[in-house]
Amino acid sequence: MIYTTFVFWLTLVAAQSPLQRPAVHPVPGRATPQGCFGSLSASASGERMKYPASGVCWQRCRQEGKAVMLLHMLNCYCADTYPPRLSILEDEKCDYECFGYSLEACGSAQAYSVFNTGLRMAVESDPDAVDEPEPASSSISASTTFANIGQPTPTSCTPVLTYVEQVADGVSTAVAKFAKMIQVFFDKCIGRPGSNPTKLSSGGTEVMQEAMDL
Repeated sequence: MIYTTFVFWLTLVAAQSPLQRPAVHPVPGRATPQGCFGSLSASASGERMKYPASGVCWQRCRQEGKAVMLLHMLNCYCADTYPPRLSILEDEKCDYECFGYSLEACGSAQAYSVFNTGLRMAVESDPDAVDEPEPASSSISASTTFANIGQPTPTSCTPVLTYVEQVADGVSTAVAKFAKMIQVFFDKCIGRPGSNPTKLSSGGTEVMQEAMDL
């Protein structure tokens, strides 16, 4: 007896659960379900309903001349287009009980119950949102920048670098020669400790010539 009562109770609850009716072909002059969607139509405008139900929303949208109505919990939206096709969800996602008619689903917190109002049979859907790829120039620029790290200097700069190196070598050689001349001068003319220095009056010319020949 208890088991039978429990099964009967479950059946009753299931029968009274809010139901998102499956999508069907539009019929002139009638509200026909088109599915449960996860987004709102781009052209939709809506207001809060006192007694949310498809019949109440249907009358409002027909008065506005709109081909699409969307139920979202306590709100009724009217639109000219369906939501994007990629946003369609399983019917079970629309499980919010309409206050005006408890056996009917009025979308859910994250979903919309969508209907055709019967004013137009051929209704377009909003375009699906697709992520735009990054411009090709950005990736090429980045790869080129990283590829150039550690690469040699361009060929156009090679002659300049060669000239700079030659000048540096020349300066280095001149400095070395000058240092050598100073050393010879001190050795010959001033003299080292314990040696006899050469007099400038008699040997200055030979000393300078010897230093310049190095």
